[in-house]
Amino acid sequence: MAVDCKRREKPVFSVITAAYNAEEYISQSIQSICDQTFGDMEIIVINDGSDDATSEIAKGFVDDRIVVIDNPCNLGLSASFNTGINLSRGEFIVRQDADDISIPSRLEEQYEFMKNNQGIVICGSDMDSFGAATGTTNVPQHDGSIKARFLTGCGVKIPTSVMRRKFIINNNIRCNPSYQSLEDLDFFIQCIRKGATFQNIKKSLIKYRKHSFNNSRILNYEDLIAIRKSLGEAYFPFLSGHELRFLIGLIVGNRVNAEDLHTYEAVCKKAINEKFSFFGEDRDQISKFISLKLETLRKVVSDWKMQSAARMMGIGL
Repeated sequence: MAVDCKRREKPVFSVITAAYNAEEYISQSIQSICDQTFGDMEIIVINDGSDDATSEIAKGFVDDRIVVIDNPCNLGLSASFNTGINLSRGEFIVRQDADDISIPSRLEEQYEFMKNNQGIVICGSDMDSFGAATGTTNVPQHDGSIKARFLTGCGVKIPTSVMRRKFIINNNIRCNPSYQSLEDLDFFIQCIRKGATFQNIKKSLIKYRKHSFNNSRILNYEDLIAIRKSLGEAYFPFLSGHELRFLIGLIVGNRVNAEDLHTYEAVCKKAINEKFSFFGEDRDQISKFISLKLETLRKVVSDWKMQSAARMMGIGL
């Protein structure tokens, strides 16, 4: 598809919005970007085969910074975001989801941070939820803590992210379209493995809309295992494949056999005792988390054994 010739050759920001059937929210989302106090940007809207008015609404903005790309069919969030990356020209890539709202100073604050912290590749922030549920995130601030958090969750909230485009392009980092869920986690793990550094601004720069569609993509357990395994290979290269399967199983909450407790204990001991940071991850935080998971497992196994013994003796617990 032809790209609008009025787009700037080298904007500071390339804001990417992938949208599917987002007619109810997309106008407010795009407007929040157009109204930024820092305006040097291009806004790339990928209409992912919507069958509502999403495309028409996006094209209705009278702003030559906006280009709308219509996918021929619904290709999915990962493929659409990748299209945006491939089309981007800015120094920084920004993720703006079609149902979220950026506060007016978001890009200005993240630009100032990235300008003053040249060693940081990806910058996120906290965000406030609104709509069906409310609340404020509490993301870790610094690189080591963020990378430790990725082992258990997501250290940077993808809707808040700003990243250096040169790093993404030079390392050929893209979302994996084969993942049905957690593609953002996999994207960040690719960044970690290529040496990216992270920081979160401890301020809510995004208003994250909570609604039923947030939960429409059911967590795919096989995706979770594969993605956690990828990070495990980076953080625990000293473990064998067999040992890593046990550790990742413990981290993601696999059901375990009581007979395997000694194996879990041995694997966790190796992981906990390793103090070398392979990618800048905070090993103390990782060790504390694994220790907590192991203690929980021990209690579960102990309770199970007590209940089994009681049943054998005809005692109800």
